[in-house]
Amino acid sequence: MSKWNRFFAIVSMVLLAVASSAFAQDVERIELVIELHEYNFTVAGGEANAPIVFQAGQPYSVVFSNVGMMEHEVLIGRTVLVEDGVPDGYETNLLDATPVDLVGDDWEVGTSGFVEVELEPGQSVTIHFTLPDELIGTWEIGCFIAGHYQAGMLAPVIVE
Repeated sequence: MSKWNRFFAIVSMVLLAVASSAFAQDVERIELVIELHEYNFTVAGGEANAPIVFQAGQPYSVVFSNVGMMEHEVLIGRTVLVEDGVPDGYETNLLDATPVDLVGDDWEVGTSGFVEVELEPGQSVTIHFTLPDELIGTWEIGCFIAGHYQAGMLAPVIVE
């Protein structure tokens, strides 16, 4: 085999490995749809405010979809912050230091963390992430728009 043929064979194998790896990542990502209703979070097909379970090390594609009639927000964290007697977010946010891709219909943005998203009725956003082992434990998802959290718009999030 000539030097050039060997070179092209090696380049072809590397490109095939890269393409296969990228395809495998897409295939292995678990999609989860979380609907935002008045006043609950529901994994599509599940019960309102039932625990949402993630596996550490598993790639996810999570779609947050506001199917309600009013604006909602999504925060996932621990230890509720209270300001002037009103719940106002979390002291620690689950995805604060985790690499995340935010995905829209015709755009995608990579970021080094995610704290909150606000969605008008009918809007959706998709986030891609993989949770590291150090985030294993119990968390909470909540909406802190005035009165929503107090009305019960919160659910347990468990990372195993």
